[in-house]
Amino acid sequence: MLPVVANDVDVKDLAGIGIFSGVKKKDLHYVAAQFKREWFKRGETLVREGDPGGRLYVITEGEARLVGEDGRTRKRLGKGGLIGELSVFDPAPRSVTIEAISDVSTLTLSSSAFLALLADQPSIARGVIMVVVRRLREAESRALAIHH
Repeated sequence: MLPVVANDVDVKDLAGIGIFSGVKKKDLHYVAAQFKREWFKRGETLVREGDPGGRLYVITEGEARLVGEDGRTRKRLGKGGLIGELSVFDPAPRSVTIEAISDVSTLTLSSSAFLALLADQPSIARGVIMVVVRRLREAESRALAIHH
């Protein structure tokens, strides 16, 4: 069993966010214990297109932007924004560049810690799988609607 270690990650920062929205509140303590806090200064790059994946970021303070090939802002991410949600499953190269617009605080989780958590806590794995399956069904439904 993975230890629940004391850290500054609040379960409230994870509740209802992305792939953890299907995890029971009592299990979120195990999830929170695996995260680390990381800070980025304004203008710093959080992730760069083409770099290896393998880490999830949850923005807890500040704002970041998805940078297009032309250097323009394609999307803004604020509190609760997720970066690299799929890279904890598949560490393929990053598909986008994300840059801090202001000072940004994130919670980070490595792919290895995430996979160990799923292996150690089946109830967490079930919750994550249910969210992933629901999103896959939604994406398939949108794709079918586009083709009809």
